[in-house]
Amino acid sequence: LNPDDTEARKTMQAQINSGVGPDIIIASDSLFTSDNSQVFANLNGYMDGPAGINRNEFFNSAFRAFETDGKLYQIPLGFQAYALLGNNACANGKTELNYSDYIGLMQSSGSENQIISSSPEQLLCTFVEAEMSSWIDYANDKVNIDKTSLQEMFSQMELFVKANGEEFFVSDIYNYNDLPEQPQEYPENRMSDLFSGAVKFCPAWMNSLSEYSYKEILPGELSWYGYPGSAGCTPLISSTRVAGITYYSTQKDKAWEVIKYMLSEDIQYTISFENNMDGPYTDLYTSDIIPVNVAAFRKLNKEAMGGDVVLGVPQAEMDRFKISTVRMDKLLDEYEETLKKPLRRKIRDERVLDVVISTFDRYLHKELDVSEAADTIEKEIRSMIEG
Repeated sequence: LNPDDTEARKTMQAQINSGVGPDIIIASDSLFTSDNSQVFANLNGYMDGPAGINRNEFFNSAFRAFETDGKLYQIPLGFQAYALLGNNACANGKTELNYSDYIGLMQSSGSENQIISSSPEQLLCTFVEAEMSSWIDYANDKVNIDKTSLQEMFSQMELFVKANGEEFFVSDIYNYNDLPEQPQEYPENRMSDLFSGAVKFCPAWMNSLSEYSYKEILPGELSWYGYPGSAGCTPLISSTRVAGITYYSTQKDKAWEVIKYMLSEDIQYTISFENNMDGPYTDLYTSDIIPVNVAAFRKLNKEAMGGDVVLGVPQAEMDRFKISTVRMDKLLDEYEETLKKPLRRKIRDERVLDVVISTFDRYLHKELDVSEAADTIEKEIRSMIEG
């Protein structure tokens, strides 16, 4: 199932309600509203049971990111990672930057628009998508919003909008559904601006060793930073392929064996390989899916790179390059450890985005102060989710 499969979703829901239908559902990440015991079985019991898996052989951080209320209803068969590539000097020795850190950077910068290479609309959407799993417990239809963190988000975004030379947020002519999922496709997300020093942080995918190695283009000057949020600063992940066992299945043990097979090294390799139209990582060594199986992850990246990573480091006026190499094994170990650290699930609930964007617009127009804006968002989302 994909986000646009409206009729298929209606059919699936009817089957679920009637107690008939498939034992396994493989879908896009857009089924987050079905993360509950009325639709899916909790896979954690199967993963840790006698016929389970060794979590150490997988990116367990990705599994944990997809949990709802401590239960794993849909398991990612692969995932995409999204983070901020940033200038270490701006971080002042910190490995994590929260909303207030960015506010301080913007307030102290003589050219505030050089902080993050993004549009205000894109950045706000990403911030909100990063908060969804913290704000909303879809399993129990409960809302718990950290309003202090939300107010800091709005304060940062207000500075960011002003720094980008916009008098007000363009929500009246802007449709967030038109924003591309791939940040590099957005014209204001130019990685070259980061390498030239024109900006300090740049949103980017981190889906392959080649992409992870961007930080080595300016050795010692760049690092990967997580997105700020009420649950901490972490990279964000999403998935275009998740699997779950339906709660009404009478063959749950057999269904689990099928899912476990999908998690095996060979199948994980195939899933990532075939998801790329031009082959595994192509000439640019990029990928759309990171395997959750660590052995498959390492195999794919080693095959793609073929050897040590060769980088062209921009020099002077950016019209010439200094060629350097980075040991592949060392870089791959770093990349693996980065993905094993805590991650957060990036959820695109368009209902919530609509509430936040419209409220932020009112805040920018001085119709609400920051406290009133946070209260309004909490009230509307609570009404939407809890009824």
